[in-house]
Amino acid sequence: MFKNQIMSLENVNTNAYFDSQSLLKNLLQTRHPKFFIKFPIGNSKELDISISNISYIESDGVLSKLHMIDGNRNIIKTTSTIGDCEHRLKDYAFVRTHRSYLVNCSCINYIESGKACKIILLSNVEIPVSRRRMKTIKALFLSLGFPCNDDPKD
Repeated sequence: MFKNQIMSLENVNTNAYFDSQSLLKNLLQTRHPKFFIKFPIGNSKELDISISNISYIESDGVLSKLHMIDGNRNIIKTTSTIGDCEHRLKDYAFVRTHRSYLVNCSCINYIESGKACKIILLSNVEIPVSRRRMKTIKALFLSLGFPCNDDPKD
């Protein structure tokens, strides 16, 4: 049944189909605590950060803020742009939802699509989804089995 949903998605949006295939392949890797990536933090220093500990990444001008799930620090600032972070994490289950946000798929609770589409994380943080990416992301996440509410909760 799940495979049929993905195959029907191919007719809707080819890009979403290929993205869902790579997300499925790499979603388990993202959850593994032993995968680390080096992020520059300034002064030619780098910090090893566990991919499974990153909830989402937010652009802060030329810098990026890595919002962590747990640990000593809730936010880690890196000298990488959001585009650099997206490139570093392209082989893992991270999705660019907005020009300012990159989200770890394993931290998504559900998608709310009303007037303003947004992703609700397990930590109840709301991440906006741009209008340009809304159809692709909604189709992608529905194919992966994430619940999608059409009307916002009160």
